[in-house]
Amino acid sequence: MAWHIDDEAIARVNAHFDELAVHASAAAPVGAKPHSERSAEGAESKDPSRAPGLLIVDELGRLEIWRGGGLTSAMALLAQGPTPVFPHALAVVRDYLLDDTEARLAEAWPDRCRISPDDAGRAVILSACEFGA
Repeated sequence: MAWHIDDEAIARVNAHFDELAVHASAAAPVGAKPHSERSAEGAESKDPSRAPGLLIVDELGRLEIWRGGGLTSAMALLAQGPTPVFPHALAVVRDYLLDDTEARLAEAWPDRCRISPDDAGRAVILSACEFGA
């Protein structure tokens, strides 16, 4: 069974990632706390002086990986690699697309790792974002 996502919905999500790309390319605001001084609560804050730290894309599918469509702005943002605002990214990808996705993003994210939705994966994310395990 194939999914159909309304074009307007995809456009809204792409617009959101376009806004994130502008934020990621801008210099960190004056007075922003360094990444190591933020907390999990701060990362979720609407306070513009705190950078999110973790870019999450949920989910990349066949349309993005094999056809170059869908969440094109998310793929473009991921293709930029780490930025001061988003030094880490978590892209949710189905297992049969992992190799192709990794190949597309390998140059931008040379220190990538695959994780699963389990305690070990959770620990990797918390450690990378310096939130503690």
